[in-house]
Amino acid sequence: AQSRLIAQWMSLGFIHGVMNTDNMLLCGETVDYGPCAFMDGYDPMKVFSSIDTQGRYAFANQAEIGRWNLSWLAQALLPLMTEAAGGDEKNALKKAESILQNYTTLFLAHYQSFLAEKLGFRDVHAEVNELSLKLLQLMAQENADYTLTFRALTDYLAPADRQPILQTVHKLSAAFTPWIQDWQALLAHHKTDHTQARQLMAEKNPVFIPRNHIVEIAIQQAMQGDYAFFNRMADVLNTPFTYLEEHREFAIAPTPEQEVRQTFCGT
Repeated sequence: AQSRLIAQWMSLGFIHGVMNTDNMLLCGETVDYGPCAFMDGYDPMKVFSSIDTQGRYAFANQAEIGRWNLSWLAQALLPLMTEAAGGDEKNALKKAESILQNYTTLFLAHYQSFLAEKLGFRDVHAEVNELSLKLLQLMAQENADYTLTFRALTDYLAPADRQPILQTVHKLSAAFTPWIQDWQALLAHHKTDHTQARQLMAEKNPVFIPRNHIVEIAIQQAMQGDYAFFNRMADVLNTPFTYLEEHREFAIAPTPEQEVRQTFCGT
């Protein structure tokens, strides 16, 4: 459950920010929305939390931190496992280690599956994994907006008169052209229909996320007793995959002046 949850976080550009052991649940749901944030420009080592000065809970570190936390859960359960093993602590420890070794495999399977779907592929293949990795590397190089890049690729497969994101919100730079050519070639190789691929991508790639600068506006106005902007934001986020031009301000990336670079526990 944890491996799938963290893979889902990362597929959406989400950074929890304070993944202490007490902030993980056995049921695999997210708790303690403290200094969490969604990335704007893609940076695998992005950190928002004001208290994470060493980058322990950076975006790309979340999977390994999940495994670390589970190892401490295993340590807490070891006396019970030893008892169940008839007092054989070595055997109990071996079982615990075997279970933990599966975590990374499960995480990668979930993460690669999520990324494949975000690119229109229903099945995971080595070529798709390589293509996904190249895209992330390109996005990091270009500091491309995480959410809008995937959504722009979604629209890229639509007819020219049905590309609202590309037309009004986010245009892909020329640096993406060679990658797009490789992507389209791989879709063709796997006999993936563009209409079906776009439909899948539109279900996996949101256009609206709670962007940090938008949340900041909502907080500042709410502190003055005005919840109108907050309520509008909540309504927009209730349908994150459906773009309406009237909500454009909630979709666009922040300007350098608007960008929020640090978040805090208690926000």
